[in-house]
Amino acid sequence: MNIKLTIALLTAMTLGLAACGDSDQATTDAQTPAPETSATDAGETSMDALKEKVDAATQSATEAGDQAAAAAAAAVQTLSEKGGEMADTVSEKGSEMADAATDKARQMIASVQDYLAENDLDSAQGIMDKLNQIKDSLPETLKTEIEALQAKIASMAGGDSAG
Repeated sequence: MNIKLTIALLTAMTLGLAACGDSDQATTDAQTPAPETSATDAGETSMDALKEKVDAATQSATEAGDQAAAAAAAAVQTLSEKGGEMADTVSEKGSEMADAATDKARQMIASVQDYLAENDLDSAQGIMDKLNQIKDSLPETLKTEIEALQAKIASMAGGDSAG
């Protein structure tokens, strides 16, 4: 419905502008007789020209829409690829951090074992307190070792008080 109204308005404007003409052209037109055309021929010609312009604009808009859709699809694909790369990087960094925490826990367990060998229960318990804080983020094997060391400290502390 808007297209019909637009076409009618553009036709009226085209006809109005064609009727007005340029002032220099008016003087030459007075000297040269105008070709014989009927009003309907001029209207049809203007309507055909207008229809061609509307068709060209529609085609241009369709092409622009297709280009925008292609650009959006490319952007989504790029984001998807970059998102995958970022997820891989985050996963790698998380794995590296977990490995570092596990290595640090192993060092701390070795220190506790050394303190227990020296019968230094206070130092061993100090490190055990730190291990207990991070125990939940460690693998099951290390959790088991930490619990065994805690039991050993408890038994050694009980043996000292009994003796």
